[in-house]
Amino acid sequence: MFTAYDEKRQLFCLLDQTEVPNEKMKQLVWHCPSCEETVLYRAGGKNRPHFSHYSNSSCAGSEETKEHREGKERLYAWVKTFAEEVEVEKWLPMIDRRADVWFRYRGVHYVFEMQCSPVDRTAIRERTLAYESQSIKVLWVLPAELMKRTATAIYIQEWQQEACFQTGSFPPQLMYLDNN
Repeated sequence: MFTAYDEKRQLFCLLDQTEVPNEKMKQLVWHCPSCEETVLYRAGGKNRPHFSHYSNSSCAGSEETKEHREGKERLYAWVKTFAEEVEVEKWLPMIDRRADVWFRYRGVHYVFEMQCSPVDRTAIRERTLAYESQSIKVLWVLPAELMKRTATAIYIQEWQQEACFQTGSFPPQLMYLDNN
């Protein structure tokens, strides 16, 4: 994840930093905005700096993949070019959810939700209904690697179909993000 609270409960977003002082960051104590567990600051040569939970964490956001982080980073950078307000990993306590990318555009609130692994279709529906209960429109984004296609057809699983129909538009929309 890219956001964490410091010891003074100030939210810090790594995506908004041009230069992150690695050694200083490693010495500070960081907390997850949703579960408040202590998290690690990670900065190595392979991956972009990020925060991660300890291996024994029970937080729902603790098993985020590199693909998921990269997708959020790209969506966040793009949305910043046009949105009136944007936050990555915005914690929404009223529905007990952390939105991947939350933004306001023309007075309407939206979230981009990256779903990088198969889930039960009811999970897609329940998450969508939770956001809608707060007047937030959900835009589901799936990684291109999960799209099965031939020259003449696209084959999708039930959970992917559910994400298509949850956009609230007709015809249903299927949004994929290619991380290559």
